[in-house]
Amino acid sequence: MFTKNTVLVLGAGASCHYGYPTGEGLIDRILYSIKERNFRFARPRGVQNLPLYNNHEQYTALYNQLEFYDPLSIDSFLSQFSDKKMIDAGKAMIAYEILESEDRELLQRSHAHGTEKKRSENWYRFLHHAITSNATPHNLIEDELKLNIVTFNYDNSLEYSLYSRFHNSPLLATKSAPFLQKISDNIVHVYGQVGKFQWKGGQDRANNDYGEYKGDAALTRAEEEWKDTIYVIGQDREDRVRKNAAIAQEWLKKADIIYFLGFGFNDDNVNLLKLKENTQGAGRIYCTNYGDSQIIAQKIQYLFSRNAYSKVVDGKTILLRAREAVVSKKTVHDALAGDFNLIG
Repeated sequence: MFTKNTVLVLGAGASCHYGYPTGEGLIDRILYSIKERNFRFARPRGVQNLPLYNNHEQYTALYNQLEFYDPLSIDSFLSQFSDKKMIDAGKAMIAYEILESEDRELLQRSHAHGTEKKRSENWYRFLHHAITSNATPHNLIEDELKLNIVTFNYDNSLEYSLYSRFHNSPLLATKSAPFLQKISDNIVHVYGQVGKFQWKGGQDRANNDYGEYKGDAALTRAEEEWKDTIYVIGQDREDRVRKNAAIAQEWLKKADIIYFLGFGFNDDNVNLLKLKENTQGAGRIYCTNYGDSQIIAQKIQYLFSRNAYSKVVDGKTILLRAREAVVSKKTVHDALAGDFNLIG
């Protein structure tokens, strides 16, 4: 279990191995889906007109704009528009692709490889282990959970993994509800998420419906409901985003250990969390930099390199020796398997 205040900051690289597209890959999927789903062409005879297809023109416009500008990120691209119809079309397509990507099998060791099962890059199992290691049911339910998770991802793979593993956990038996509520309170999706499970206080997603919405069902949900549960980068920094960011900042200030997993250190996100100021009190910082990006390496050096840091202990400010951030050039799974672990 976590004995020190620990914060995980998750970026797209923490979800990509669960089937979710990142960056330009998301744009490619959206373009393909718009074309394949006949937004630009006649619908097949006898196929019901869903609400999404009733807005044919705005999806055609979105397709044309993405083709022409060829942006690096659809989030930042949509933030440049003032046309609500264009923004809604983009958010609906993001939600649609997230739903289409949900795959339960990628959350377990289920990939056949000869007579054995091939190990997937499911790093959530390291998180499950870190939460329960050396813990009793009393610890899990009664003690403070010294773990907070800040995610910039829209997907619900983390929540589904936690719920499905702990709801019927033999360790918790029939007492999983208060523990899951505790976890729920300690996770914030800065830019929202595609629907919210009932165990997290949502009204529109059953706790076990992960991966259930595909095709027309995914389009309907995306268009009618869940496009409004995600907030694109730069979207006037609504009160919801500001509130989420404020929560994340407070967690970071109090953290003893911080992990940046699959986080690309996008300038907007760095500034939103005020990372340089709010990580000064952390004694240990771990980062993944898959592919050894020199840009990310330079940002890590700038943000976390310091001679010493101060921390308030029992009401007194003390000066402590600083440690350089530990950086792994591996995927999140392989970094946690070999370079650093979540138990600290």
